[in-house]
Amino acid sequence: MIKFKGCKRCGGDLETASDLHGKFVQCLQCGHLSDMDIPKPKVTVHRGRLKAGRPPKKKGTKTAA
Repeated sequence: MIKFKGCKRCGGDLETASDLHGKFVQCLQCGHLSDMDIPKPKVTVHRGRLKAGRPPKKKGTKTAA
């Protein structure tokens, strides 16, 4: 796909291309390269217990001694 007069550097024409590293945009006049911003998928992370260790003691219980 070509975008006419879209280069931020020289005002030239941009071409969309891809290689092993991902998609990028290249200016046909000056050769300026810039990576395309691809939105990352949103992932929901479920957390278990937030603090490690024993649970807190209940108030009102007495220990030995």
